[in-house]
Amino acid sequence: MIKEGKQLFYTNSAGEKKRIRRIYNRVIFDELDLRKDLNLDFSFEEELDVEWAGHPNWYTRISKFILPYLHGPYFIETKLLSELESIPEDLENYVLKPLFFIFRCRVIFHVKREDVEAITEKDLYILQKKSSLCSRCKIA
Repeated sequence: MIKEGKQLFYTNSAGEKKRIRRIYNRVIFDELDLRKDLNLDFSFEEELDVEWAGHPNWYTRISKFILPYLHGPYFIETKLLSELESIPEDLENYVLKPLFFIFRCRVIFHVKREDVEAITEKDLYILQKKSSLCSRCKIA
């Protein structure tokens, strides 16, 4: 990509310079920070003359973050690990998830006490009760 003023361009396969008017934002900033090999001519934080179209998967990042704060009959019981008073005895009814993308981390469907105890950054993980559908399917 080429930046001229506040506009972005790319060169197509025929060598023609084409203006970029919309960027479908699929950037996961945690992953972008890990990419030291990218040399961009602009910063994602700059004011640019492009339309940023959010990706539909972004809602999952927002919803996972807010889940521990939502209560009621239509919300799955979710706690931040840092706010647990004690580790539940019935861990087979829970799923352990990183709140955000964390390199090499994934969801643990069959949670053990050691899994919960091994996490050092407890404010970055949630313990979520499996929904009744998921309990029947044995997945979360």
